[in-house]
Amino acid sequence: VGDGSTNDTDAFIDAIAAIPSKGGKIKLQSKDYRVTYITINKNSVTIEGVTEGYYVTQGSIISNNSITTTSVIYATNPMFCLKNVVISGGSQTHGGIDLDGAHDARLDNVFVYNMTKTGAKAIRINNLVKAMLFNVRIQNSYIGLSIGDTNETTIVSMYGGAIRQCTYRAGEAIIAIG
Repeated sequence: VGDGSTNDTDAFIDAIAAIPSKGGKIKLQSKDYRVTYITINKNSVTIEGVTEGYYVTQGSIISNNSITTTSVIYATNPMFCLKNVVISGGSQTHGGIDLDGAHDARLDNVFVYNMTKTGAKAIRINNLVKAMLFNVRIQNSYIGLSIGDTNETTIVSMYGGAIRQCTYRAGEAIIAIG
């Protein structure tokens, strides 16, 4: 629906279920989609939104202001891509994007903000071989980028973007590794 108040979780679940096993793309309109959480458990899934300029700050927004036990987006399978999307949380959101075993994941022109619950991670990278972050912006989150429980072959590349106003340890650490 994308009206900013209706829970769109089931629509995302149905769209992911409709993607063939070889992969596919979910195209979002320039709307505010409210979800409890979205689990990506298929290979080669791309969620692509609409951007209005080089830095995405509006357009396709996936937001959560409810109490969840997981991140807004939880991707567990290889070749996940999130492009031109804003991920917004709230004081009860546990995290923005959780890439857990989603090898060869790509975040491209993504803005994650308001993951302010104590311990919340805007982006968590776990059990990966490779993740590429292009023009990713993180703002107003407890922990900006968390890289943990990885093996020695993990490669995380970040090109462009910024991490700002994170409150972990009085703003000292915006990236947590280990």
